[in-house]
Amino acid sequence: DAYGWVPERGMMDLPFKHGALGWQPPKISKRAFYGMAEGGAKPNASGRALIENQKHALAWIGGKPEAFTDKAHHFYGGEKVEKTAVITNDLRDDAKYSLEWTATLNGKQIASGKLEGVVPVGVVVFAHGFGAGHQAYTTEIASLARSGFLVLAYDATGCVASEGKVLGGFDQGVIDLHFALRFAAVDERLKGYKRVLFGHSWGGFCVMNALDTDVPVEGGVAMCGFVSSAGVIAQNTVGKCRFAEWACRSFFRLFDRIRFGAHANYDAIRSLQSTEKPVLLFYGEQDATVSFKGNGARVRAAVRGRANIRYIACPTKGHNVYLSEDAEQYMHATFRSIAAEVKKDRALAPALYSAVDYRRMTAEEPAVMEEAIAFCRSLVV
Repeated sequence: DAYGWVPERGMMDLPFKHGALGWQPPKISKRAFYGMAEGGAKPNASGRALIENQKHALAWIGGKPEAFTDKAHHFYGGEKVEKTAVITNDLRDDAKYSLEWTATLNGKQIASGKLEGVVPVGVVVFAHGFGAGHQAYTTEIASLARSGFLVLAYDATGCVASEGKVLGGFDQGVIDLHFALRFAAVDERLKGYKRVLFGHSWGGFCVMNALDTDVPVEGGVAMCGFVSSAGVIAQNTVGKCRFAEWACRSFFRLFDRIRFGAHANYDAIRSLQSTEKPVLLFYGEQDATVSFKGNGARVRAAVRGRANIRYIACPTKGHNVYLSEDAEQYMHATFRSIAAEVKKDRALAPALYSAVDYRRMTAEEPAVMEEAIAFCRSLVV
């Protein structure tokens, strides 16, 4: 009885279907399923109180923001009184709330107010791919937001709306993600929530190399991330000649060392092998942008057997694994066509881009995004 529930008396049907193997009684004592099946126990007064009060969302009046556990009810004359509404959310989705408050003195109301808002499940820090800013991923960002996450997305140095003049190198992306995490840790809208990393392509490379900075994160999702900056440049320029690829990789490793110093030459495989954080990796086996053979296959071999890392290979997918196959094919065909037309006449560009079916081009692959979002949720609840 101390737990709030007491065993039911009497008999009940089996809580599962009768099988063909062996003898099974038509009825069984309800006490046999105490705590294991509906009908095996009933709540007493304390159990009913737990059901009523320990729900997915709880709220109570706390102290001022920096001391919300303070329970003071007595104050000096002229002293400023600060209280907070403390709301907890145990759902895997955001919890909407609305509340009204009043303050009385000697039976007279002296202040009142109303508040409405949402208690999110966590913060996703989103790192975009090369050649595009965060707005190229608004569909994915919206999916994360609809699933209850606050999302911090930004344009990396030298990209689109960034105030940085030049990119300088792919290692800059890891540095930028680190500073985005520092911002999330102190911003009033974001601090206090668990943080999850999410990135694609260059952003996936950044995620894999930013799991263990001085700002704690719960884990990350990386899609089609390359292994190293120098490596992917060499693969996409002189990759068909092994000696030329080695020479190119060596040159860019030296270049990055000169430019970024101690923050140069991040290696995704080395970072994944050293982290204990949960990580979900996606790679498209038909990827022609970040070579699957030179990146995805190498990562798969390196993380095989790591309990904290899940690896999902998509045999029919290319570089944009989060898109449907039709969306990815339409995107490549459309941009090839536009590039050919603009090469003949640049004045055609505005009309060609305005005619694109962006809804079709950004259609997500449900299985991939649902898996990624479920993984993010598992890290924060």
